[in-house]
Amino acid sequence: MENMDARISEDFGNKQRKKYFLFVYSSHRLENEALRSFERVLASHLSGYILIKTEEPDEALKALLVKNIEIVFIHSSFFNDDSVAVEFAAECKKRKKCPIIFSALNPHVLIKEYKNKLNLYHEMDDYFSEPIDLDEMKKKFEKIGKVKPRAAKRFLTNMKLEVFCLGKNIKTTAELVDISLVGFSINAALENFYSMNEQIQIKIPLKNFKIFHELYGDFFKLSGKVKRISINGENIGCSLEYLTTLQSEVLILILEYISSIENMKKVFEYTSPLFPKRNNEYLS
Repeated sequence: MENMDARISEDFGNKQRKKYFLFVYSSHRLENEALRSFERVLASHLSGYILIKTEEPDEALKALLVKNIEIVFIHSSFFNDDSVAVEFAAECKKRKKCPIIFSALNPHVLIKEYKNKLNLYHEMDDYFSEPIDLDEMKKKFEKIGKVKPRAAKRFLTNMKLEVFCLGKNIKTTAELVDISLVGFSINAALENFYSMNEQIQIKIPLKNFKIFHELYGDFFKLSGKVKRISINGENIGCSLEYLTTLQSEVLILILEYISSIENMKKVFEYTSPLFPKRNNEYLS
């Protein structure tokens, strides 16, 4: 296997850590200049990893078995087909369940195929859209290379609510997965495809939190911008936009209510091992 490295690998950073980044691509489809740009990004933002490059599917699968590979990057040039790339990723997962990053020729095709074959892994995997934005790549690889704390604690929910897509002027229904002082995430149906930086508005029923507000009445509206779309196309992460002081006060009341319920559950679970665990039923 070491002999293979002479042809398909280059070392970046501290080798003693023995962490590998597997990059699969095709030199026939990927221009040399673009390849070098990717290598520079990897060298600067994932300096603790050793880079292994290969153009052979069998060698890539073998490397997953014998090397401590922690990240796999399947470039679109490798198969030139998003569906085949997902099928290959499924074979990779059988050998090593590490994060896989795709570059997608058609995000819609990639997401659809991924949802059918690899949906269980959507929390760890990610993708870029072609042509790849090097700044976006730098940011994502920097997050991989460093463990960064979130700006605010997320509070889990499982509440259905109305979502309004401002650009499309369409109302849909989604599940509010979590919410914080700086953002929220929703689970949406695949057919309701969202776009990066799209402006959306969620409509939260305040009665679920035992809140009545003279100004907002029964429903509390929050505006957000789509910042992340999971690779299965369902989980949409948003940052809060145009949050007023009054909205912040109501949002704090909502988070305090969720926190108080969570604390009560912890007390009961601690005092009684027979206390059943439930997923925030007060939000249903």
